[in-house]
Amino acid sequence: MTATSAIDNVVGKVVEEAKQEILKVLEAGKMEAEEILYQAQREAELEAGKILSSKDRQVESLTRRVIGSAELEARNKSLRMVEDSINKVFANALDKLRKNKPKEYKDAMKKMVEEALESVGSKKVVLSCNQEDKSLVESLAKQAGKEKVFVASVSNKAFQCVGGVKAAAADGSISYDNTLEARLDRMRPVLRKAVADLFSK
Repeated sequence: MTATSAIDNVVGKVVEEAKQEILKVLEAGKMEAEEILYQAQREAELEAGKILSSKDRQVESLTRRVIGSAELEARNKSLRMVEDSINKVFANALDKLRKNKPKEYKDAMKKMVEEALESVGSKKVVLSCNQEDKSLVESLAKQAGKEKVFVASVSNKAFQCVGGVKAAAADGSISYDNTLEARLDRMRPVLRKAVADLFSK
């Protein structure tokens, strides 16, 4: 399995878990939204009945406002539930990766280091990572320097992350975050779009 397919496999599993979790939450949200709409419509009809005899236009307007308000409330609640589900799935995925990195992690790290070096685009690059991955990143930096025209060094200062690297030009002019957390964050719009596509069908 290549590094790219390992990353794609992990990301694919995260996206699939997110879709399943979101579908469950959305179904519950849909039922709750329907109940909100039903109650709002009943309230609107009751209010409308009180004024019906003399103010038909006001009744119609009031009904539209109450139902519109309920629909907006239901939609906002569904959006919050989707966002909460996405956050929960991503947190679970990071927790799983933190506890048990897959055997393809070394190949994935090689790819992440190469991507980070290429994204910075500088001849001299400083890499940083968590303490656990430091020796692996040092080895990969040396290897990348031999294969390409980079002079990559590894910072002595480790930072907290599940995995991956950050790269910065030696002069600090440009940096690139290629940690697992950053990669998952970059997946959020794709996941939101997938959820939106599920709704539009």
